[in-house]
Amino acid sequence: MINFSITNPNGHVLNKTISNNDLLLSFGGGNFDISYGDNEDLGYGSFTFIADEDFIAWVELWGADGAAYGVDKMKDASGIGGYTKSLVNFKKDIHYTITAGQAGYFRNKNTHGGGGSGYMMGGQGGGLSGLFINTEYYGKNEWTDDNCPVIRENVLLIAGGGGGKGGGNDVKKSKAGNGGGWVGTGANNSSPSTQDIENSSLIGSNGLNSGNNGGGGGGWVGGKSNTDFRVKDVGGSGGSGHIVHKEEYGEQPNNNLNDHIIAGITKFGDFSRQDIYKKAIDKSKFSIVSGSRDAVKNMYKNIYMPQHGRFIIQLSNEDFDDTYYLREINPHDILG
Repeated sequence: MINFSITNPNGHVLNKTISNNDLLLSFGGGNFDISYGDNEDLGYGSFTFIADEDFIAWVELWGADGAAYGVDKMKDASGIGGYTKSLVNFKKDIHYTITAGQAGYFRNKNTHGGGGSGYMMGGQGGGLSGLFINTEYYGKNEWTDDNCPVIRENVLLIAGGGGGKGGGNDVKKSKAGNGGGWVGTGANNSSPSTQDIENSSLIGSNGLNSGNNGGGGGGWVGGKSNTDFRVKDVGGSGGSGHIVHKEEYGEQPNNNLNDHIIAGITKFGDFSRQDIYKKAIDKSKFSIVSGSRDAVKNMYKNIYMPQHGRFIIQLSNEDFDDTYYLREINPHDILG
C-alpha cells in the first residue's frame, strides 16, 4: 500500500492510499464553455502530489486543442493536442506536478499550460500537458514567459498543445498546426516546433496584432506564430512534446532525469484523440463522447469545440509491449 498526498488545482488536499494497478489520478477534458461546478474530474489545471514509497506508474497525457472560430468542417478545425504515454519510476518524498492544459478560446491572453494568445478572432494556442519532478505547484492561472511555474530542467513528459486557428476565411492560410510528439506541426507562416535547445521557451508565441492571428501551442518548445506584420489571419504552430532521454540522443537540460523513464512513446495529435475519454460523458453537456470532436451550435456559428488536455496516472509494473513503447527513448524516432 502506498500513501499519497495530492493537492488539486483549487488547493484542496486529498490523502489517498492505493496499491497494485489502482488509478492514482484521472483528470481533464471537456470544452472551454462548460461550467464544471463541483466536478473536479473535468476541466484544466495542475496538481501536485507526493508519495511515501517509490512506485511505478503509467502516465498518459493529451495536450489541449487550440481555438477555432466559425468552422463547420473537421478539416478546418484548430490544432489538436499531442499524445504521450510513458512508464515512469516515481520516487518517494519528492513532489511532482502534473498539468492538464487549457483549451484555446478567443482572448488576448495565454492559456494554462502556455498556449499563446490569439489576436481578435485568432484563436489561443492550447496549453501543454506535462509531468514535472521536484515541482510543488497547483493552480489554473495562465502561463507566460514572465510567469511560468515550471522549468525545462524538471520536465519528465510533455504532450504539446495545438495551435490556434487564424480568423480568416482562407482555409489553407488560417490552418493551425497540431501539437507534438517530438515535433509540433507548423502553420502557414510559422515553422514546426522541435527539440532544439536554442528556442527554449515552453510558452507558445502570441498572435501578432496585424490581424486575426492565432497563437502557438504550449510545449517543450512552444509553438510559433506569425512574425510578419504584412501577413494576417494565419494560424499558429503546435508545441512539441517530449520524453526525457539520454544525452547520447541529444543534449538537453533535463538529461540527468532519464533514469525515471522505463518506456514510452510520444506522437503528434490527430482527430481520434487516442481514446481520450475512457468513461461515458453526458452528451447534453459535452461535445465529445466517443473520442472524436463533434460540431456543436451556439448563438454565433458552428464551432468544432477545442478540448482541454487530460492526464491519467495508473500504478503498474514493468510489463509493456516494447515493440510499441520504446525502452530507449530517442527523439530521432519520429512515430505518429
